[in-house]
Amino acid sequence: MGGKQDKDINQVKTPPIFRINGQNYHRIGSLLPRDGGQPKFLQMYLCDPSEETSNRLKAVSFKIKNSISVALRSKGQIVLNVASSGIASLLLPGGRTAHSRFAIPLDATEDSTCHIKHGSPLARLIERTRLIIWDESPMTHRYCFEALDRSMRDVLRYSHDCDSTMPFGGKTVVFGGDFRQILPVIPKGTRQNIVQAAMNSSFLWSYCRVLKLTKNMRLGRVGGTSYTLEIQNFAEWILKIGDGVLGDGDDGESMVDIPEEFIAPMADDPIEAIVKITYPDFEMHCNDVSYLNSRAILAPTIDERDMINDYMLGLTLGEVKTYLSSDSASSDSDSALLQEIHSPEFLNTIKCSGVPSHELKLKVGAPVMLMRNIDHPPDCVMAHASSSLNLELIFSRLR
Repeated sequence: MGGKQDKDINQVKTPPIFRINGQNYHRIGSLLPRDGGQPKFLQMYLCDPSEETSNRLKAVSFKIKNSISVALRSKGQIVLNVASSGIASLLLPGGRTAHSRFAIPLDATEDSTCHIKHGSPLARLIERTRLIIWDESPMTHRYCFEALDRSMRDVLRYSHDCDSTMPFGGKTVVFGGDFRQILPVIPKGTRQNIVQAAMNSSFLWSYCRVLKLTKNMRLGRVGGTSYTLEIQNFAEWILKIGDGVLGDGDDGESMVDIPEEFIAPMADDPIEAIVKITYPDFEMHCNDVSYLNSRAILAPTIDERDMINDYMLGLTLGEVKTYLSSDSASSDSDSALLQEIHSPEFLNTIKCSGVPSHELKLKVGAPVMLMRNIDHPPDCVMAHASSSLNLELIFSRLR
């Protein structure tokens, strides 16, 4: 079968399109996954200062962010995978948070820049990078993108292969995410403050090419007619919530009725009830990776997280080993009074997000998810989700 390239259609900035028997086809391949493969769908925002790079990317089959990285890395090119959250970065090969990778200030302002020095290893890495993939980008404040843009233009202004007058110094950046999900968190901010902080309020948004998705490809992988219909109804219900169709109310607030099948029944012990509903027969499947990867409990607070962890740890066999943190004020502090106020006993009681608890309880063979990479190169403390932990190795290193 022969195909003829449609020059009229290809005048616009899209992948090459061919007309065969009056039907238009493109060269990005089928979006349906092969048997056992992963779907190729992804919602992306392409900051496209270099059309040559972006057109090459779009001529390759999109298999999600990992396939894009593999395609370029197989040619010896460097791809930096970053995400706005630590959990999202775990899903990307070699992924790190954007703040960690690019030294973005935690409290970025409209004039902020990243801590990237000329000639530093990070600056040389950025200069050699062909593509940057930033996952879950809508949840990041626009000042962070503008700070990175400002710094990359400065770092790449002496590079022969880059153009410092272009966004991000001429480097191609792929932003992935969904604006229906979490937007930038503005403490005590109004709706207007949140909208102004979103990435589509930045001047960089005008340089982005938006690729939208309209079909849920995951529905094609589930088996069984009744189960497929159930998943489809759930997907439509979630989409209506994201679009603000369900519920009554204005000014961004509305009441949504949750279906009964999603509500846990009342029980004397709510922790036991939620665990049994989410993890039925946990004792029999605690070492089954597929069983653990297919379900999760989202804890609203640190206290609930600790109670759920303690309860589920008690369901596994073996002896509990408790490790205590070593907390103390910095010895080089200028004020001795601060050291007296912040005694080890006081520091041991601190429980907040981003700070590990004073007590760490573990068992041999217990499933553990390590959420933060303490030391990047050369040592990596990150592990895959739901991996089984061999404590004997930890014991030998802690002695």
